[in-house]
Amino acid sequence: MRHRYFVRTQYGVIKTKSLSYITIKLAKFINICAMVIVTKLI
Repeated sequence: MRHRYFVRTQYGVIKTKSLSYITIKLAKFINICAMVIVTKLI
């Protein structure tokens, strides 16, 4: 029982880490896009 719970928590941790990684990647990508658009407007 404890082993199963441990596996579940490990999976949760990996999921959260990958989610935050994806969000950071997206945020950086959006920032770059915004900068490009702004420089084109100027």
